[in-house]
Amino acid sequence: QAEEGYVEQIEKLRGARESSAS
Repeated sequence: QAEEGYVEQIEKLRGARESSAS
């Protein structure tokens, strides 16, 4: 489903942002 891919992308972006912020 497209929803799954969408959520996965958001989670990846969130993790990348958190890593950079830290």
